[in-house]
Amino acid sequence: MSPNDYLNKICDVIPIATFLFKVKDDKIILNNFNKEAQKYTKLNIESLRGSNASELFTKNEKIYKDLKKCVLEKSKFTEERIYKSEQNTRYIHVSATYQFLPPNFIIVYVSEIFDPGSIETKLSKSHQDFNPNSNELPVALYTYTIKPIKKFLFVSKVMIKWTGCRSDDFYNIDDIRRKYIHPDDIKNYNSTIKRSIEKYKPYKVEYRIINQSNKEIHFVREYSSPLIDKTGQSLIYFSLLIDITQEKLAIRRYKESEKRLLEIEEMFRAIFENDKDCIFIKDTELRYVKISQGLEDLFGLPSKEIIGKKDDFLFGKEIAEKTKYEDLKVLNGNICDETPQKLVNGEMRTFHTTKVPLRKKNGEIFGLCGIARDITERISMKTSLQKEKELAQKYLDIAGVIIVVLNPDQTVQLINKKGCEILGYSQEELIGRNWFDNFIPKRNTTEIKKLFRKIIIGDIENLQYVESELVDKNGNEHLIAWNNTILKNNNGKIIASLSSGTDITERKEFEEKLLESEQNFRNIAENTLLGIFIIQDGEVKYINQHYPELFGYKYNEIDNWDELKFQNLIYVEDKAKMLKYMNFTLNRDLETPKGLQFRAYHKSGDIIWLEIYYSRTKYNAKPAIFVIIRDITDMKEAEQKLIDLNNMKSDFIRRISHELKTPLVSIKGYADLMLNLHRENLSESLIGFIEEILGGCSRLEELIKDLLTSSKLESNQLSLKKEKNDLSFLIKFAIKELKGVANARKHELQVNIHNSIITNFEKELVYEVISNLLINSIKYTLPGGTIRIKTEIKDGFVILSIEDTGIGFTKEEKELIFTQFGKIERYGQGLDLGIDGTGLGLYNAKKIAEIHGGQIWMESEGRNKGSTFYFSLPIVDD
Repeated sequence: MSPNDYLNKICDVIPIATFLFKVKDDKIILNNFNKEAQKYTKLNIESLRGSNASELFTKNEKIYKDLKKCVLEKSKFTEERIYKSEQNTRYIHVSATYQFLPPNFIIVYVSEIFDPGSIETKLSKSHQDFNPNSNELPVALYTYTIKPIKKFLFVSKVMIKWTGCRSDDFYNIDDIRRKYIHPDDIKNYNSTIKRSIEKYKPYKVEYRIINQSNKEIHFVREYSSPLIDKTGQSLIYFSLLIDITQEKLAIRRYKESEKRLLEIEEMFRAIFENDKDCIFIKDTELRYVKISQGLEDLFGLPSKEIIGKKDDFLFGKEIAEKTKYEDLKVLNGNICDETPQKLVNGEMRTFHTTKVPLRKKNGEIFGLCGIARDITERISMKTSLQKEKELAQKYLDIAGVIIVVLNPDQTVQLINKKGCEILGYSQEELIGRNWFDNFIPKRNTTEIKKLFRKIIIGDIENLQYVESELVDKNGNEHLIAWNNTILKNNNGKIIASLSSGTDITERKEFEEKLLESEQNFRNIAENTLLGIFIIQDGEVKYINQHYPELFGYKYNEIDNWDELKFQNLIYVEDKAKMLKYMNFTLNRDLETPKGLQFRAYHKSGDIIWLEIYYSRTKYNAKPAIFVIIRDITDMKEAEQKLIDLNNMKSDFIRRISHELKTPLVSIKGYADLMLNLHRENLSESLIGFIEEILGGCSRLEELIKDLLTSSKLESNQLSLKKEKNDLSFLIKFAIKELKGVANARKHELQVNIHNSIITNFEKELVYEVISNLLINSIKYTLPGGTIRIKTEIKDGFVILSIEDTGIGFTKEEKELIFTQFGKIERYGQGLDLGIDGTGLGLYNAKKIAEIHGGQIWMESEGRNKGSTFYFSLPIVDD
């Protein structure tokens, strides 16, 4: 049955209005429609059949547009509209489903959305007429209701046959579908129906039917349309199933064929583009229709200049006449194999040419294909066979492995340079000597000779890899990894063995050292006071003996613990920071992972302090986590004692500073009083002594101030009172205050700062930092020096730099200058420098910078090369 007859038959038996269109030459022709469709037209079938849809629907362009949409998209869709019947004056509400059926058909189902009361009666009557004919169709049909109850109304015999179920099995819709629909397809099937019910739309779904009798599997495509009442409730579905098993198989075969064709085309293209031989195809007129890259290269012409030409274009008329005679024989069905000489670019060259006829499926010859290989060089080299052998030997000598060919009598036929180097002999000394008697350790000779004899007589065919020792000229043994094969003559007889060998002596030594290293690791791990364990994929793979001892356990007590059990040893308040540390460490490639100090539970109930180091490693060639733990409980206790002592020291400094202030105020007050009230009664020398006392008081006041500031900074008792201030103004003020000191030492001040820099800081503390840096540069620069003061804005920070041409700092001094009491002594060095100071100035400055969120650092290239101090503060808008 042709597709046209088949679709016409379906159209006739479908119990709802059905139109069948055929697409031909960009036209949509009405091919057929059934009796139910008569109510939508006043004309009979014969008068409409063959009409163009563009002429039929001039009054209803929407229908024609829907038909064109169905053709262009090759899709299925449903439209609802109000329609006026040709045979009735009333308007009716209809649902039209458009379905494209390959290769060139459109089927349109039209159903009226009508009163629910009459639908079952009408369908029941249509089934009586429809039932006998439907069983003759190569399709399966059935109808079923959704509301008010789920049930089958009609099931065709074809449906029963395909499913292998009995007719009385079709009572529970869901149960029977679960039986005959493939379990991998049932979910998609149910989802499709669910969407259809929700949207009251037709559905199409493909699935596999499992015949319950013989378990055969058929691929089917089911089309189903709902009949809709006025309320919009779906009552009845009409379903048509087409067996697409052969279609699926055909598609699969087509895809396989297409894949194979693409592979062949790719191979064909690769050969033509990459093969150095001259490959060509000629038509029956002996014109070139396809040539390879090799032929283009030979003549130095692009293919477009050769395609369509004959041999006289390439070789001249004389040679073309000779090739024409051979080509005609090929076109008559013969195969040509010749070795002619041809003139190419003024030079006679020899080609080995094979030509075969190209045939269609029916055997008709439509051209010939030829492969011409330029053998000019090969023929000329026959007279230089020895040179070729020497060249081959050179190729072998380039190889970085031993290559040796042994004759059946165990003598060396060929060996390359690498083999000679390892054995310590020249090639002449090795050729012809018995391989096993001379170069194999005596302890292995008998066994290896037996093995070789079995290879030569063919008893062993697949001895590809073996490791054995070679003995060199000096008696040293080399472990060689051999890859072996056999050489046969044209008759298949084994004539020699070919072996390539790699010296793996060093590799074996490395493996042994690695084994030794692993053993050493275990020895160290088992004898260290550190706890060591390795975790991989959440499992603990290795634990040393000391690890459980850290927590007060014996090794056998924790033998079966998992990672979670170990985590429960962590002090509950430290678990979060431990997890954060582990993620941070393992997600970064740190050369030296930083440790984390945490608390843990000892078996005794005590809290202990531990320090842990996580790092990534490999365990059995797979990623793992390497963990080291050490007990720092004693160290923590010592640290606490140190903190207590430090606090005592800070408290002592505060107390002694306050205690010093009282007598200092008295001394300074009386000294000032003596000078102010009794100067005229005092001698010059006595006045000088009193002024020295006042100077000492000032220095002592500065020392006490530094001590108090240092104490507050160290004990975090200094409260900041940050306000918006102009840092540029403060820098200028400090410069102005110290300009007299700079002038006294004849320094040049070069100032390059911003006009205004507004940010948050405590003015008095920051002024102390700036003045300290400035006075240091002034004091420690020899008279006549240069001091450059500069500001810059970078990455949200203002950076003040003070560069001088002073005496600079050594590496050791750099490490000292920012420490508490880290004064560098200049006394007695014969330098014209200011040497006063407590060693607290830069320490305090660094602390002040840090509590402001900034930094202080210094750069110096060494002694007498000057230095630059940097002071940064964050720029804060609010």
